[in-house]
Amino acid sequence: MGKKTKNKRRGPEPVNTTPLPKKRAEKDPRKHGQATRETVESLVIAFVLAFLFRTFQAEAFVIPTGSMAPTLMGRHADMHCPECGQRYRINESELTDSDVDRIREMRGGRVSPAQIMAENRGLAGQCPNCRRINWLGPVNGIRESQDAVLERSYSGDRILVNKYLYSFTDPQRWDVVVFKYPGDAVQNYIKRLVGLPGEELEIKGGDLFVRENDSDEFKIVRKPPKKIMAVRQLVYDSAREPAELRQAGYPLRWTPANDGWTAEEAVNNKRVDLAYQAKATDDTSWLRYSHIPANAVTWATAERTGIDLGPDAKPQLITDYNAYNTTIDGQQLRRQDGRVALPTNDQGLHWVGDLIVDAEVDIASDEGKLVLELVEAGCRFRCTFEVADGSAELTALPFGSTAAQPIAACGKTGVRGDGSHELRMANVDSRLTVWVDGGVLKFDKPTDYDAQELLASDGGILPQQDDANPGDLSPAGIGAEGLEATVDRVTLWRDIYYIAEKNTKDDVTPNRGWPPSDFLMTTSPGEVAVKTDNGPVTWYDMMHDPAAWDAFRARRSQTFKLGEDQFFVMGDNSAASSDARLWAAGNGGKGGIPGGPYLERKMLIGKAVCVYWPHSFDRLPGTSIPFPLFPNVRDMRLVR
Repeated sequence: MGKKTKNKRRGPEPVNTTPLPKKRAEKDPRKHGQATRETVESLVIAFVLAFLFRTFQAEAFVIPTGSMAPTLMGRHADMHCPECGQRYRINESELTDSDVDRIREMRGGRVSPAQIMAENRGLAGQCPNCRRINWLGPVNGIRESQDAVLERSYSGDRILVNKYLYSFTDPQRWDVVVFKYPGDAVQNYIKRLVGLPGEELEIKGGDLFVRENDSDEFKIVRKPPKKIMAVRQLVYDSAREPAELRQAGYPLRWTPANDGWTAEEAVNNKRVDLAYQAKATDDTSWLRYSHIPANAVTWATAERTGIDLGPDAKPQLITDYNAYNTTIDGQQLRRQDGRVALPTNDQGLHWVGDLIVDAEVDIASDEGKLVLELVEAGCRFRCTFEVADGSAELTALPFGSTAAQPIAACGKTGVRGDGSHELRMANVDSRLTVWVDGGVLKFDKPTDYDAQELLASDGGILPQQDDANPGDLSPAGIGAEGLEATVDRVTLWRDIYYIAEKNTKDDVTPNRGWPPSDFLMTTSPGEVAVKTDNGPVTWYDMMHDPAAWDAFRARRSQTFKLGEDQFFVMGDNSAASSDARLWAAGNGGKGGIPGGPYLERKMLIGKAVCVYWPHSFDRLPGTSIPFPLFPNVRDMRLVR
């Protein structure tokens, strides 16, 4: 079945316990060159723009809060998980500089700003990949924190803003803009511009819809590929599988669904090196993802000997979880009587069906099929690569159907014959996008689809699953038919989820005391729950139990009408952003009350262009050699 002669000398099929080969196939040097060019380009642009200070064409700003995280960072701690190695940032403190000044004034100036920040700083945060809670330093009374290295606090990203661009051109949707807060023209804020003058905007199911006239239907707003990449958030990276969980019997998230695939594992210090091997089969064999994130209890149990964690792993839906929002501070520890756990509110309250999958694949055959699959509302979206001729086809298989519907085709993808490739597929904003080795594929037809036609069940878009089809509990897969291949790394991401909350002067939210939510929130009994026509349903049941999924019909949508020269802005960190949706009480009671849920053109300062100075390092990277203010070149970047 398309197997090359040279492959016959590879020896017997690997088994699950076979160590990984020490030497992998060499990466394409063009990819390294591309990454180098992008880094150099970002640096050149950053430093060129810095010179524009002298001509007053650009101005520097510091990001004050985490409302745009992880796109742009406010005050934060920069963490590296000691178990899986994942780098992530958490909200180090809710206090802004103005908050510190106000507290210092209330206390008669007897304390320094540093003391105030120390009293209110975060103590721990959760890794987005392995979900271990990591400490920012030793905490009295918390045994597991005593070996933690003290992490310092960093101020927000420093960005350059083009102040005069909007004097010559109109703002564009998805621009990241700096503006004067409408309730207090002294304060500068930064958000993403998503609504344009004269539009009516609808937030529904995590997506944005617009219409220009009352007689028109709302149409979904789709992000271009660069914006998709800018706002995506990590779900899981197979290259960062923690050894401690595996040794305690916790299952892998990517597992073979049948005999066509095998998983190779080798413990490498604190991580497990993983590779997945596909052998040539007559039918499509599948490697599938199950979302089984660990939690604080899982990690505490893993430290005990003789306990098998496998039976406790239960798949759940992917949510709008954001590691930046997982900060645990002293007040929270006191509320939980010292128990170390992440509150439900910080685990993401909403199911996210828009996903992106990346795969590093080494194909060892000159024919056969390789398939990338993403599932939303039970519908299986697939990109099938024909290795023999290098073509690809996009299809959709709705839940409960046996016939796939063609969407579009591409005659030349570059995936032809044997070779190594970086493949990516996104199902975002009711559009399929495919990348091969960094380039976006062009298909013969638009790759947009009608979500109501393909995804809706009895008028609502809900997660789906049955005995024969895991559906949204297994929302991603890689298939192989008639070829041999190795998947060295596979990473799953989610799209940004815009929360349909509204708190304006004329429409005050009923969710007082709750984070922003699509749902009307309550407790039942003592657990976080949502209100439905059939009574409250707990968040835990909604995420884990298909019998509770009808509760997703209780999701609300919100609409906002914009007038002439009015824009709508929201933060990328929708769960922790006081933006135009919530401007009833003056950005959380700070700085006055704006005129309505909109931003007037006259309040715009400019467009964010680049992060020219992210936080610096105190020592040479990778060493213990002191070097104050060592430039953090890696995080200098354009703002997308």
